[in-house]
Amino acid sequence: MKALETGVGAKPMRPAALERVRKDALKLLGRIVGAYANEVAAGEVGADGSGRAGAAPAGTCTGLLYGRIQSGKTVAMISLVAAAIDNGFRVVVVLTSDNVKLVRQTTERFGALEGPIALDVLNPGHWRADHRHIGRHLTRAGVVFVCSKNKDRLDALNAFLREIGAPGFPALILDDEADQATLDANTAARSRRRLQGAPEPDPTAIHARVVDELRKTLGHHVFLQVTATPYALLLQSVGTALRPSFTELLEPGDGYTGGEYFFEAEHVDGPTPPLVFVDADESVALTEGVAEAPDGLQRAIAFFLIAAAAQGIMDPGTAKQGQNFLCHTSRLRIDHRQLEAHVRAFVDRVGDELDAGNGAAIAKLHSAHVELGRTLASPPPFDEALAQISRRLVTRKIVVINAETEAEYGRGLNLIIGGNILGRGVTIDNLLVTHP
Repeated sequence: MKALETGVGAKPMRPAALERVRKDALKLLGRIVGAYANEVAAGEVGADGSGRAGAAPAGTCTGLLYGRIQSGKTVAMISLVAAAIDNGFRVVVVLTSDNVKLVRQTTERFGALEGPIALDVLNPGHWRADHRHIGRHLTRAGVVFVCSKNKDRLDALNAFLREIGAPGFPALILDDEADQATLDANTAARSRRRLQGAPEPDPTAIHARVVDELRKTLGHHVFLQVTATPYALLLQSVGTALRPSFTELLEPGDGYTGGEYFFEAEHVDGPTPPLVFVDADESVALTEGVAEAPDGLQRAIAFFLIAAAAQGIMDPGTAKQGQNFLCHTSRLRIDHRQLEAHVRAFVDRVGDELDAGNGAAIAKLHSAHVELGRTLASPPPFDEALAQISRRLVTRKIVVINAETEAEYGRGLNLIIGGNILGRGVTIDNLLVTHP
């Protein structure tokens, strides 16, 4: 917990927030230890647990940790793992979306743990070279694997777990974003085929590797699903492997900024809610090819530049850490390159018109300044904001992040264009505007 306070592997946290996390983690661990004793095997985990897996387990155990978006689920998982290692669990597997950026982010955050051996799926050569060392220290230190939900990486992990003798120890499997990829997407098709007397499709690849292989390899385990969208998990058929037998709610702590923070009742229910509408066909137009950035995208970029300028004037320290705009309209890489060209052309036009002192782009910046005034009581003067934009556009970055490229954004103005690699779970700090 000290590492979390100082910011190792995660952002620094206030002592009061850490104490809340600690209490939540211990409460959840109590549910997990009790469920393990009742549904898997007694005497193996807990304060007096043996830390060893005995005879064949009585069964499997699935739980659910539900928390609102950005409510601290990852920090709760880190704290839970630390407490679990102290209570006899020796093998921990953290499953993430098949997203290199998210695997790296999760691995970095689990770096806050002190004691257990931490390994990530992106470096399998390190696992294999160190298999004797890892196996030898399982009993004393434990091991934490961060693995993406990718069939080849799961196959490699499963084989390695058997190689180091992991089935002989109590395990905790954390499935982050559990309603993504792990569920069997062929369930409905299988039922239809069964009624038709036709051959039934096999379970989907990730489901098979997690449920039929990983969970069977680590027979003595608790499988904890973690998500902010639990509906598909709770609606699993009774008796199936992914239906939770217990659920724990993670309450957001002090300072939580959820939807009600950004969209307060007085704004949403008032006579002029701060909504900015974009043409419903704009995303289609972008994918079909247009000569320039459409109006909605231009207005979004203009608002980002004005908002970043206001933040830079009112809170210079924050601005120096990077200010981010995200455009995520398609999963196709060819579309990302077209978007990059449109964004670059419009931002360059803004710079040219600021130098000239007039133009349509400056009119859009003025409209954005008016829009900002609807939610910010006293925004900086428009001329001051323009000066700030003109100065900071010199170091602006336009970054495409997808499976083809993983360019990093910087500490200035970042206009990020992304595909599935920037899907849920990935945190973009100081994200001011998204489009669409």
